[in-house]
Amino acid sequence: MATRRRSPTNYKVINPRRTAQAAAGRVMGGMVMRQATVLGFERMFMLAGIAFLFILPLVFFLKGPKFNKAPGAARAPKPEVHLEM
Repeated sequence: MATRRRSPTNYKVINPRRTAQAAAGRVMGGMVMRQATVLGFERMFMLAGIAFLFILPLVFFLKGPKFNKAPGAARAPKPEVHLEM
């Protein structure tokens, strides 16, 4: 079998200017994507903080356990707890 030689016209000519422009476009796209991610995180963090501040006062409306403050009132028996180490 004879190998066929390639002629110089079979090779793709690389234009360095186009290659550099494409690389610069990819770099700029990456920078824009990173900045957009940071801005999105900042806005979501701010939204979470504002939501927390609006919900925090609702803690005062929660009902706590009722304690019988009378001195002779019957109290619920305390459960026995065993701890072994």
